[in-house]
Amino acid sequence: MREDLQSKVAASRELIRQQLAHAQNPVVLWSGGKDSTAMLHLVRSVTETPLPVVQWREPRFRSRYAYSDQMIREWDLEVYDYAPGKVAMTDGFDVETGKVRFDFLKYYQWGASSALVLSLGTEPPEEGKPYLCAIKDIFARPLGTFAWPWDACFHGQKSADLDLIKGQVPLAQDVRETPDTPNQIYPMRYWTDEDVFEYLESCQVPMDPTRYQKLEGKWGHKPDKSQNADYYPVCWNCVNRHESAEVWCPKFQKQLPNLSHLAPYEDIVIDEQGFRATWDTDEVNGVKHVVMENGCAK
Repeated sequence: MREDLQSKVAASRELIRQQLAHAQNPVVLWSGGKDSTAMLHLVRSVTETPLPVVQWREPRFRSRYAYSDQMIREWDLEVYDYAPGKVAMTDGFDVETGKVRFDFLKYYQWGASSALVLSLGTEPPEEGKPYLCAIKDIFARPLGTFAWPWDACFHGQKSADLDLIKGQVPLAQDVRETPDTPNQIYPMRYWTDEDVFEYLESCQVPMDPTRYQKLEGKWGHKPDKSQNADYYPVCWNCVNRHESAEVWCPKFQKQLPNLSHLAPYEDIVIDEQGFRATWDTDEVNGVKHVVMENGCAK
C-alpha cells in the first residue's frame, strides 16, 4: 500500500474512532459499491462489535445484489432496508456525454421527521430487455415511514466523486451535524478512486465483478451497467420535459400525451455535500421544478 494511502487510512480510522466515542447508536450506510464497501471495512477494522448496516434496495432486478448478498453472508452483516417516504426525479445534461439524463430521487426517513435524499442513476432501456416505467414503477411505488433509531451514520462519499448530472461534488466537512438528523460522518473525504481500489485489493476484499474490472493492471468501472445496482433502465418518455407534446410509449406501443407538467421535478442543492444547482432558472421548457435545499423547498 502506498505511503500516502497509509496516511489516509490512518486518518480515516482516527476519525471513525473519535466519532464512535461520541455516538450512542451508530450505523453504516452501505450500497455495495466500492466506496461504501471500503468504508464498511474501515469501520469494521476499528470496532470490536460490528455495526448494523442500512442498504436500500430496489424491488426489481434483484440479481444486481448478488455481490451484496455474498458479502452479507461472509461478513455476517446485520442489514436493514425500508421503503422511501417520497420519490421524485431530477434531470440535467450528462457531464460525460452531454445528453439529457434522469435520476430518480428517494427520500428515506431518518431522525423523527427529516429525510435523506438518495439519488439513483438511470439508463435508457435497451430494446427487448426489461425496464422500469417512470409512472408505474417509480411514482406509484409503495411508500412508508420508518422508526429511525441511530444517532450517527458513516457514509462512503468522497470529494473526488463525480455525479453524472451535478459534476464533481466536493464535501465541505468531515462531519455534518444538522437538527433532527443523525451526525453524518465521511471518513473517506480525501480519498480518490485509485485509493479505494488499492485499499480493497491490499486488504483482500473482493470487489463486485459486475461493476469493476482490472485492465492492464488498473482497476476501473465497467462500461456495461446492466448488473449495476446504482443504475436502472427506466423509460421517462411520458414525463420528459425535453420532448414534444406527444411521446412514444413502448409499453402501450403508441403515442401518448407528455405529462411532464405533472411530474415531480426537483433540483437538489446541498452545499456541504457539494450538490450545486443544476439549472439557473426554476423551469425548463416551461415545466417547473422545485429547488430543494437540505430537504426543504426554497
